[in-house]
Amino acid sequence: MNEPTTGLIYSRISACISEVEAVGKNGKNQQQNYSFRSIDDFYDAMQPVLSRHKVFVAPTILEHKREERTTKNGGLLMTTLTKVRFKIFTEDGSFIEADALGEGADSGDKSANKAAAGAMKYLFMNVF
Repeated sequence: MNEPTTGLIYSRISACISEVEAVGKNGKNQQQNYSFRSIDDFYDAMQPVLSRHKVFVAPTILEHKREERTTKNGGLLMTTLTKVRFKIFTEDGSFIEADALGEGADSGDKSANKAAAGAMKYLFMNVF
């Protein structure tokens, strides 16, 4: 692991925080009847702000675990747990690191993508 550096990154993250607007729970899960924030909502809110302040995020998967589970109807559900380390950089090379966990479940082949998206959502919520 590289040591985080000092430089522009702290002021750039602070500038992003002051600009980014709250992400509402615009998605609706019809089956379980709850509202949620989609990863696309976060990307839509964050991308212009990060771009304006010359900040980008680079993920590294630290841990990845997949399990098969049986649903209450007897179907198969793949669950993925992922730990991701995010490095948040700016143009002078300075960065900070933040770890986040993600969990995703899917009856097809998308549980890993859902877990990675969940980790990114938590990064956005907790850092920005």
